[in-house]
Amino acid sequence: MNQPEVFGQARWIAEYAMRRGRKHAPVFRRRFHLDSWCRAQCAVCGLGHFLLRLNGRAVSDDLLTPAFTRYDLRCEYYLYDVTNCLTPGENVVEVVLGNGFYNQITPDRLRSERQIWSSDPRLLFHLTADGCSVLISDQTWRVAHGPIVENSVRTGEKYDARRELAPWLPGEEPDPAVWRPVCLTHGPGGILERATAPACRVVRTLTVRRTHPTADGAMVYDFGENIAGNCRIAASGGAGAMLRLVHGEKLNAEGDLDNGHIGMYTPAPDFQTDVYVLDDRPVQEWAPTFSCHGFQYVKVFAEGGAELQGITARVIRSNFDRIGCARCSEPALNALTLLALRSYEANFVNTPTDCPHREKMGWTGDAQLSAELGLWHYRVGENYRAWLKSVRDCQRATGQIPGTVPYCNHWQFGPVWDGALIILPYQVWRFTGDESIVRENYVACRKLMRYFADIALDDIIHFGPGDWAHPGRSDGNPGGITAADLRSIIPGAVDATAYYYRCAGYMAEMARVAGTPEDRRAFASSAVRIKAAFQREFCRPGGHCAGDEATALGLALDHGLVDGPERTAMAARLDERMRCVDYRADFGISGAKAVPRALAANGYFDTALRVLTQRRFPGWGHWLVRGATSLWESWGGDKSRNHVMFGDPGAWLWEYAGGIRPEIAGPGFAVFRVEPPETELLSCFEGRREVAGRGTLSWAWQREGAGCVGELMVPPGCVARFRAPGESGERSLAGGRHILRWRRDGTV
Repeated sequence: MNQPEVFGQARWIAEYAMRRGRKHAPVFRRRFHLDSWCRAQCAVCGLGHFLLRLNGRAVSDDLLTPAFTRYDLRCEYYLYDVTNCLTPGENVVEVVLGNGFYNQITPDRLRSERQIWSSDPRLLFHLTADGCSVLISDQTWRVAHGPIVENSVRTGEKYDARRELAPWLPGEEPDPAVWRPVCLTHGPGGILERATAPACRVVRTLTVRRTHPTADGAMVYDFGENIAGNCRIAASGGAGAMLRLVHGEKLNAEGDLDNGHIGMYTPAPDFQTDVYVLDDRPVQEWAPTFSCHGFQYVKVFAEGGAELQGITARVIRSNFDRIGCARCSEPALNALTLLALRSYEANFVNTPTDCPHREKMGWTGDAQLSAELGLWHYRVGENYRAWLKSVRDCQRATGQIPGTVPYCNHWQFGPVWDGALIILPYQVWRFTGDESIVRENYVACRKLMRYFADIALDDIIHFGPGDWAHPGRSDGNPGGITAADLRSIIPGAVDATAYYYRCAGYMAEMARVAGTPEDRRAFASSAVRIKAAFQREFCRPGGHCAGDEATALGLALDHGLVDGPERTAMAARLDERMRCVDYRADFGISGAKAVPRALAANGYFDTALRVLTQRRFPGWGHWLVRGATSLWESWGGDKSRNHVMFGDPGAWLWEYAGGIRPEIAGPGFAVFRVEPPETELLSCFEGRREVAGRGTLSWAWQREGAGCVGELMVPPGCVARFRAPGESGERSLAGGRHILRWRRDGTV
């Protein structure tokens, strides 16, 4: 492994030389002496996760560090300022190592326990003071079994307070029966890079909303919203008494916890379960160190005389800043945005994932579909940058990338998924103005485009799942709707080729940043060919596309694959199509993003809003009727209930109800559009968002008599291009406050 200078002569150490599958979390300790210092820092890489303490206190609030990467190619380390953690004289450093995905030990349907990098936890450590080496990880350290007797990302953590390790007192020798010599070992083979993205932390705590007992004598606690995290408890009882916490997001008809819809991926009986075994202290408090679950409900079993004195839920996610918020006069759209943001946060625990319980996998399709949602509301660019490194780590020599990153599995999902490698840097650049993320990924993106060209036949890519999670595929069907009641699912070639076209267009723009004008011309030419091929293969005069499925029409419009009169005719056909099915969501994840955008952008805003908010199955509003507190994986609710892939309504709120869109001609909101909608259904919108290095963008409009009035705050140095409904031209507005008026009937 390539070892950075920051680690000096440190060696990798482990509890065992060649052993794997141990469930406990080993504890490593070392004494050292330090008389004086002005500044001290330590570099640490602990795989799979680490908790670092100096003199008995954690040096940071970071959790679940480092992030899951493809460890055989790249691992992250952390650099902490520990100046204020040290004392003159004798000090003790302690590092606890959890398994994480590095040492995933629980068999599952994904076979994630069978990775090339899998091995026992290991540590690399270096402490310096005023630039001089003070302590390195080497054979002089000692290791012991601590109170965390089991930990697994698929099951949870079991903590036995009776096994807590006594502190090392000054002058006292560690008990050799407890503290054994460490083994020198090696890293997993990847390069070491300093982590730069915000790490995971507890960002909120939730109190119990409701409780009820179950037939087996346990108690269910409802925290009111579906989250990723774990619980902090207070407990009492005699030594050996036990509390068992089973986490889940769904109750059955009898009010008991039901993990059947997610537990089949991990057949272990302790799936999503944390256990606390008490010692003899009167009252004890505890929260897990290495577990993170997806849950709204916790079922608590008290055994051996244990009593639960208190419980709160800790919301855990990557600690990126919240920078935007928006709302409008439609309560259902506001509620859907809240649910979308909950699912986005729950599915960004170090890396963007599909769900926080069943798989915890970085599905590329989910990541690209939710990118605008995240970028409108959070400062998340560095987290995407870090994950894109893993995408590049997983890229094959052919240019192909897997469907899940960094867990390299599920290949041949096509451009809707693979396109994340291109779409994410483009969107981060568009929203933040950061060109470096384009340059970092450009070569890999170009390889991916070569792969797309290799698998295309006459500029059509013929494989892909085809509008994943369409209601016709759902096992749950509470509305009695059959696939025959809805139009057929699109062929995979439709969304695959539409995304191929979008990627070509994005690459033409990114080639400008990369300084490759020849690429820009080539990708622009490729986009022209793909568009012509799409029209030739799928479109017919009169605004028809494929079988006139909502998704086919929406993709053609939203991706810019039709123009002129055909675009007008196709938009009218999509509007008619959605009216004919009473605005029900007869589409999957490709259509969920494309259809509302296509309608709103082509003069049918109110139809789009009805699609988003109508309350019958299938549709987003039906989830609200059924009490959803996060977004679901399927319209019927039979699968995961914390997926973000249907989360675009939270971005649609900004871009269409607000009418605000950043322009690629002036990325980072240096230039942005403001085009409020022509609507009879909304009466107001308001939103605020921080613009990096420029201040705050705010925009609010509301009805006023026969017209509307808006107040726009353009950050200094930015330009807003404003166009009201009915205006043929646009007005350029410089930094400052602007009051804008227009008539609701579309006349100026």
